[in-house]
Order: sequence, then C-alpha cells, then structure tokens
Amino acid sequence: MSAYFVGLLVPLVFTLLFRNAKSGKKRGLPVDVGGEPGYAIRNRRFTSPVKSAWEGISTLAELFEQLCKQHRDKHLLGTRKLISRETEVTADGRSFEKVHLGDYEWLTYGKTFEVICSFASGLAQLGHKREERAAIFADTREEWFIALQACFRRNITVVTIYASLGEEALCHSLNETEVTTVICGHKELKKIIDISGQLDTLKRVICMDDSTLCNTSLAEGGGSWTITSFSDVEKLGRENPVDADLPLSADIAVIMYTSGSTGLPKGVMMTHGNVLATVSAVMTIVPGLGKVEDVYLAYLPMAHILELAAENVVAAIGGAIGYGSPLTLTDTSSRIKRGTKGDASALVPTVMTAVPAILDRVRDGVRKKVDAKGGLAKKLFDLAYARRLSAINGSWFGAWGLESLLWNFLVFRKVRAILGGRIRFLLCGGAPLSSDTQRFINICLGAPIVQGYGLTESCAGGTFSEYDDTSVGRVGAPLPCSFIKLINWPEGGYLTSDKPMPRGEIVIGGPNVTVGYFKNEEKTNEVYKVDERGMRWFYTGDIGQFHADGCLEIIDRRKDIVKLQHGEYLSLGKVEAALIVSPYVDNIMLHANPFRNYCVALVVASQPAVEDWALKQGIAFIDFSDLCQKEETVKEVHASLVKAAKQARLEKFEIPAKIKLLPDAWTPETGLVTAALKIKRDVIRKRFSEDLAREDNPCCCYFHPKEVIVGVCPLCLNERLLILAAKQGHHSLAKGHHRTHSLMHKKPPINLPKIFALGSFLTRLEFRHWKSDHSDHDASTSQEDSFISIKFEDNGVASWEKTTATKVPLQHCTNMPLSKEVKGTKSVVEHAKPRATLRWRKRIGHLFQLIRWKRSSKANVCHVGSKVEGVKVMRKGWIRTLTKRKTKE
Repeated sequence: MSAYFVGLLVPLVFTLLFRNAKSGKKRGLPVDVGGEPGYAIRNRRFTSPVKSAWEGISTLAELFEQLCKQHRDKHLLGTRKLISRETEVTADGRSFEKVHLGDYEWLTYGKTFEVICSFASGLAQLGHKREERAAIFADTREEWFIALQACFRRNITVVTIYASLGEEALCHSLNETEVTTVICGHKELKKIIDISGQLDTLKRVICMDDSTLCNTSLAEGGGSWTITSFSDVEKLGRENPVDADLPLSADIAVIMYTSGSTGLPKGVMMTHGNVLATVSAVMTIVPGLGKVEDVYLAYLPMAHILELAAENVVAAIGGAIGYGSPLTLTDTSSRIKRGTKGDASALVPTVMTAVPAILDRVRDGVRKKVDAKGGLAKKLFDLAYARRLSAINGSWFGAWGLESLLWNFLVFRKVRAILGGRIRFLLCGGAPLSSDTQRFINICLGAPIVQGYGLTESCAGGTFSEYDDTSVGRVGAPLPCSFIKLINWPEGGYLTSDKPMPRGEIVIGGPNVTVGYFKNEEKTNEVYKVDERGMRWFYTGDIGQFHADGCLEIIDRRKDIVKLQHGEYLSLGKVEAALIVSPYVDNIMLHANPFRNYCVALVVASQPAVEDWALKQGIAFIDFSDLCQKEETVKEVHASLVKAAKQARLEKFEIPAKIKLLPDAWTPETGLVTAALKIKRDVIRKRFSEDLAREDNPCCCYFHPKEVIVGVCPLCLNERLLILAAKQGHHSLAKGHHRTHSLMHKKPPINLPKIFALGSFLTRLEFRHWKSDHSDHDASTSQEDSFISIKFEDNGVASWEKTTATKVPLQHCTNMPLSKEVKGTKSVVEHAKPRATLRWRKRIGHLFQLIRWKRSSKANVCHVGSKVEGVKVMRKGWIRTLTKRKTKE
C-alpha cells in the first residue's frame, strides 16, 4: 500500500516544485525613475537601459560594415527565382494568378556589401544629396534591404511607406517629407505615375525590377522626373565609386510612416541610436542567437518596424534572410501553384516573426484538415493535443519525455512541416495574440512562441517574453533597452494602487524612444515627455497591468474603450481578440454606441468553415454572399461567438447583441486593414455605416425611400412620443431618437442645439407643446402654445427658433405637405423632401408606435403595423391613439 502511496505522492511533489519554481522567477524588477509618478519596472539583468551591444558601434551603418567583414562568405540574402506564372479559373468564373517558384539563390555578406556600396555611389552619381530624403515604397524583398543600407552609407534619411498605402496617404507622406528620390517596384511605380501631378519635390524614381519593365509608356507618364532601373544605378555606382559618408548616432535614419489605422499616417523620426538600442536588446533575449546557423523567413512589410528590426537582428548574428510573401508562404497559399513548394518548405527557416492574423490562419487551416479527416485521425490529434497541453500547463501527468517525442513523430510532425519543420523560435507582435492560438502554436510547432510589445514610436522596443515563459496573455518583462512605467488613469478606473496588480497607462522610456513626429510638434509634445533626468518617455495610450514576476499584460486601450449607456466600460480590442478564435470568423470589428447598453459586430466570415457547415446542414445557397445573408447562418455564427465569449469569461454586455456577416475578406488592398493586418476602425465604420446603423437599432424600425414610418420603441413605452420621418434612402430612425432619449424623458428639450448627433439622420425637427392634457387627445382639434423648429446643416450643426402656432393637424397625403406653413416656418415634410416632425406632449405618457403610411385603395388612410395595437383610423389621413397608460407626473 505504501508503494502505491509513494507512487502517487512523488509526481504531485515534483509538479508543485516545478510550478513554484516557474512562478517564483523574477523577470522584471521595480526601479526608481523620474518624470510623472507611477509604478516602473526594468529588466532583471540590466540596471540601466542598453544602448549598444558592440563596443565602439553607434550606428546601423557601422554595425553592418563590421558584420560583413566578420561573415564575408556566409549567406545573407536569398530570393526565389520565378519559373512560371499562370492563371487559374475557378468553377464560379473567378481567376487567380498562380506562380511556380524555384529554390533560393543567395548573396553572401561580402557580395551584399559590394552591391550596397555600388548602389550608394550610384545614388550620389544620380545627383541625390545627403540633405535630401529618399523613400522606399515596395514589398519586402532583398532590394529593399540593399537600398536601406545604401542610404545609411550616404547618411540619407529613408522614408518608409507601406506598399498597400492609398493615394491620399501616399501623397501626404511624399510631399510632407519633401522626398526627391523614390525607390519602388514595378507595381508601385504605376501608383507613382497615377499621382505624378500631385507630387511637388520628386526628381527621380528607381525601379527595383528589370529595366525592361520600366517601359516607355511609364517613363512618359513620369513627367519631369527620371525613371531608372535598380541594376542601372548599381552599375553606375560600380563604375564611378564614391566614398562613404557615414552618419552619427543622433542622425535620423528612418522616417517611418505609421499604417494610418486612425487617419492619415504620421511620420515617426528614428535615429540610428534608437534602432540600434532595440537590436542590441533583442539579441540578449532570444536563446542561442549567433551560436547556431539561423535562417530567417522575411515576409512581413519591411516598412513596419517589427520586420525592419528583425532583419537587422538576424544580420547582426550572422544569420541568413530568405524573402517570401504572405501569399506564397506555405504549400497551400493562394498564389502557389498546386504541387509546388511554398516559401517555408523551400527555405526551412529556424526563426520567424508573425502577426496574430497569420498565426490564426495557420491554426484554422490545421483544425479544418483535422476535422475533415475525422475518425481515428481526429481522435489521435485531440488526445495528443490534450496530453501536451497538460504538460505545458505544468502538470507532471502530461506528456513528457519519450511520450512527447512519440506524439511529435506521430501527430505534430506534419503540422510542423507547414513552416518547414525546423522552427525553434517564433516572435509574435503587432496586435494581441489569443491564448488559444498561442497554445496551439506552442504544441503543434514544438517551439516557444513569445509575444513582444512595442510601437513604432519605441522602435518596436518595449517588452519581450522570455523563451521559458509558458504563460499566455502576457507580453513579458521590459527589454534591456526600456523602462516600463504605469501611470494612473482615473477616468477609466485604472490606478497603480490597484490590488493585487498595479494598473494604468503604459509609458515607455529609454534610448529606443524616438525623437517625435515629423512636422507635427503639437502631437509630439502631447505624447513625448523628457523627465528631469534626461530620459525620454512615450505615452502609449495602452492600458496594462504588472504581474508579480514583473511581466506586463495589456488589458485595454484608451482609444478603444467605450463607455456604454449604463456606465460599463467596453474594450473593443480585448473583445475582438477573444471572439476571433471562432472557427467561422476570419476577421471581426466590434462597434459600440455610448447611447446603448450593448455592442454589435461586423464579422468577415471564414468561407471554408461556413460553407462546410452549410453543406452538412443541407442549406442551399447560390454563392457565399447569399449564404451570409441567410438567417440560419447568422444564428450559427452568432452562437459560436457567444460560446467563444463564455470561454473567455466575457461579461454579458461584451457579447455582441447583433452581428452582420460580410462575405469579402479585409485586405490591405481594400484599405480596410493596414499592411500589418490591423483593422482601420474609422474606415470600416464609414464603409459599413448603413449596416452598423441597421444592427445598432433596438427598435428594428427601418424605413426606405418614399416611406413614412413611426417605430415602436421598447424604451419609451411610458411616453407617447410620435415621430414621423421621410428622409429618402435612410435606414434608421430609432438611432437618432435614442440619442435624445434621456433628454426627452427628463425635461422639455430646451437645450436643443446640443442634439447635434441627430444631424446625421434628420434634417429638420419640430417640437410642439400641447395645451391639452387628455390621454385620448384628438390631434385634429388640438391647440398648441409653442413651436420649436430645428434645422440641421450638412456638417451636423443645428440651428433653432421658437414661435407660437395653432391648429396644426396631423394629416398625410402622398403628394401633399404633412403640415402647413406656420408663421414663416416652412413645413416639415414637403413633397418627399428629407424632413421630419417630432411632437412632444408634456405630462402625458407617450407611445412610440410603428405605423406605415400608405395610399389605400379606398382613401388616403394610415394602416396599423403588425406589431402595434391601440391605433384607430378616424377618417382620411387622421389617426387617434386609443391606448391609455398611467401618466408619470
């Protein structure tokens, strides 16, 4: 009996010791800092922020020259050669381009340095001066890296621009920075040609593709500026070498334009010292960097600080960088020809960076294949996953040792082959990563996936999870280059004195914090501060909390927090991260109205998952767009969101009350997401404003052109409030009504100009105060003692006036005004013009009722809606409310 007892006790003791050791490790320590009072943490291994990991090196140009001398014969830059290109046509008539790519062809460190020196000399020969700025406007590729390093050798400030940027943002970026040289691809060259008349300072364009692609027609469109191929500039510099003009640490290396998720992009000015600090700090965190032959797969936009910093880190350790794209990443990617290899299979990388959207797609793809196989294969996968999950969570009874190796060989080997099979470290950043996806990648790839937190304004430096930290939902301890401080945000209820974990707005300080925004001193002074000790701090606007071991968790964002009608605070980003784990969701954006007590969601449906579900249910549909409109589909997707919300322990008000399914994916090309796949809330709200208005409508009373509707308001059953509207083409009246709901119930609308929100829904309102006090009042004999008219301009500004009026009957005729002109004030509805009338009867309970006015075959009468009782037709065009309710004095 004692042997059984010991056999049970020993694993429990080991499990407890393992968990205590893991939870007791300090990863960040409190530190005394200057500036605004708060709670600050530093990296446990460094008492002061790291500036450079190399003695005597203070710029990226110096660092790269030293690296090329050390690793002269090692591979650095690799690109796949295009073998063939063809077009595939699907059964529904849509065409897709497919490519067949060969093996990687490499440039060594020594050869790369020669090309960079030649290109830098070529820039000088073309007439580009050091005080002028050059822009790189292209997808990630080896020429991008070469052009960047070449500009650094001439101390030329590089303006980075996302290849997916729209015309307005592109013009803004180029003109604001007064760029004279643009280095771009053939696809981006066409965009430059299209806006050539709007560019003020551009003198020359360098096309990265072959000279044959820079054809005569494009050159003619260039106007006064010249178009030269990348190879020609390199050749020119090789034949006419120019000495390097190396920068200083404080010189501006990059003006990086943000992705513009909240409006026009802002140019963040980064010095060489800023970027070098982040590169130096990351090298101390990733295990084994420089000790093994690491191969890095580069496919994220290099105009994003995460990718730019990552490639410089890989070069700093003597690693190799193979270039790919999101559309050719795996063997099943959309642009890869069937039967040929994707970038990951051809390169077999050991290190990768990713954004959550990419990892979510990998997870969904694997889940879909496993579910499709079913049977024993699915049961085996689920068992292996559960056993490894138990082990990662710290249980001694999980799959360890030989059992873990067995599951890796039998089950997870095929999953790891998706990304080449050799991944040993994966960094995720740019947006919150769901706990479910993080665990899935941990188990299936068998490699640590760590989260980092940083911004363009901090050169991606902020916090970084350590490789042995298996917790989820956190972004790690501060990087060695940064101090992280939390400051109070009383308005949101986040304080550093909160227990058990201090909370507040995240502020980042250190040598990696950038100089500010280009030509935007007001915004710079708003979010950048320098303390009495000379340290520069950036106020992120994100809300975080520190765990006991010094690791940071992002819990909110000030801009994404909406205070609902009953005072609850809703974090849009937090809820979106929790709901996107639904298998039916490809992307999601939450929308919340401060005048509601619930939220709604726009959901980009996952076509494979939704169609598979429909086929199993036997639901017939014409195409995917038709399927997304079906009530059964909406109910199924909404149910999956509710399930995901409950698993994430969201509050009831955080679960979307209504959803709108969208069939088309959000891509950078559509302008709805950034190049880093972050959603652009303002753009999406404008694009789908009608859908949001329809879903954000508790009364469900929509009206269409040439219809006049009065809707039933469940919030106004104790108030007899009659609203008539006839704005052509608009779909929501109730939203405008509820914006004034609380005002109407408390007192007569004496502060009418404050109701500016109605301007987007109605163009004119009239308020009438009735003398009569009878609940069964007949409008035909009413007398009025005051009359207030509000008119809304196009910009939403309201103007109003107060007069007196008598005997204004409520009548309706399709071709006649709703009410006559009264003392110089124009009628409210005239010949289907966009007008509206609101009648308010004081001291009497008002009832907001659904009535659709139509022309009867017998006479002009109003017909009662199906959801309304208690309304009776009196005679032509007249109504009388018979419903009696208790008056609320």
